[in-house]
Amino acid sequence: MKSGACLNVNGTFANSTSGGIVVVGNDPVAFSFQGTAYLNQPLTSSPNLLVCLHPGSTVWGSWGNATVYDNCTGGCGILPYAKLLVEKSPEITCSFTGSGAVILLK
Repeated sequence: MKSGACLNVNGTFANSTSGGIVVVGNDPVAFSFQGTAYLNQPLTSSPNLLVCLHPGSTVWGSWGNATVYDNCTGGCGILPYAKLLVEKSPEITCSFTGSGAVILLK
C-alpha cells in the first residue's frame, strides 16, 4: 500500500502463511477493520500501518508492528492528514480541518 491509502474490510479476513501488508514509503496507510481476523503470521513489519479496529472485532494472531487503535470508529479518518478547502464565490475563502500540518500557499 502507498502513502495515504486506506483499505476497508468488513467481515472475515485471513492472511496466508506467506502474505501480509507491505507499506511502501515512510508515510502512513490505514487498514480499517470490522469483523474477525485470522492472522496466520504477523500482518506487517511496518509501524506506518495504522489499524482502526472497530468495537466488537475479534483478532486471532498478531498485527505485527502495526499501530493499532482499539475501539476505533474513525475508519480512514485515522490518517494524520488535513483537508484544505478553497472556494471562490466571489471572494476566495479557505477552511482548514485537521492538525499538525503545514500548508504552503503560493
